[in-house]
Amino acid sequence: MSKAIECWHGINHSPSYYPFDECKKVLIPFNLIFEKKVSINYVQALKAKNIKIMVDSGAANYYLNSTKEYPEGYLQEYVSFLEQVQPEFAFALDFCFEKKKYRKREKLYENFQSQRNSIMLARSRGITLRPVVQGWNRESYQESALEVKKLLELFRIDRFGIGSICRAKEQHIINVLRWVGDHLNLIFAHGFGQTQRTIPVLRMFRLASLDTSNATSNAGNRCYNDPYGNWFVSHNSRQSNKRHGWTESQFNSKKEFYQFLFRINKEAIEYACDKVPMDWIHPVHGNRLDRYFSKEVKSHA
Repeated sequence: MSKAIECWHGINHSPSYYPFDECKKVLIPFNLIFEKKVSINYVQALKAKNIKIMVDSGAANYYLNSTKEYPEGYLQEYVSFLEQVQPEFAFALDFCFEKKKYRKREKLYENFQSQRNSIMLARSRGITLRPVVQGWNRESYQESALEVKKLLELFRIDRFGIGSICRAKEQHIINVLRWVGDHLNLIFAHGFGQTQRTIPVLRMFRLASLDTSNATSNAGNRCYNDPYGNWFVSHNSRQSNKRHGWTESQFNSKKEFYQFLFRINKEAIEYACDKVPMDWIHPVHGNRLDRYFSKEVKSHA
């Protein structure tokens, strides 16, 4: 039986372009703070509006998008930032294993030590960091799950993350959740970087929460991904082979257009985390949903 999942909206490097202040829960990847792409004042302003903050270590930025790992001094600045912001949840400095060059046992053990070090340092400052299960195959994920189980028991922590499934196909996500679920209770798990297409899988496994920057990235690509995982894009989108929905000329400015796309992607993600209301109006098809819903879409819901 599925359940609603707590949804956190992942911020990007240009938050002023999107109305994150309309979200109730926001994820901040720390690399954006470290690289001064997002200011601490911006985060504090969100908190002042009673928006809950979750902080991610930013591992993906360094292990996927660059040739370097965490920069020197990253951990100290991470903990200092957490002291200032006091987020609802924050995660240990984990490693990302999506690139083959990191898929080595010694790197897996370095990841364990990195997480222990960051958890211990943060705890000495009165901050709780949640550990993250990371891996690339059955053995690495299960070994990581056992290590995370030790950390949860040792430090009496109530939540953990599951990484490196953000861009995975559905069957791989199912496999990972089964491997991790052999050792950990998934009702305390957080899934990083999910989309409308993968949320039904996380609901099936009863995960506690997820985050996604999908609402932002879709807006940047002039896209809309509805609660059932169906794509719609504008005529001038960089995406291809998708169904068309809007033209930018319908809006007063590019920013207004992106804000519109951000809002409907945000809505779609939140509905996918729970269930689509009976009175929901589709932004492309209007309220003629009987014509829109195919057997395939209904079964996916």
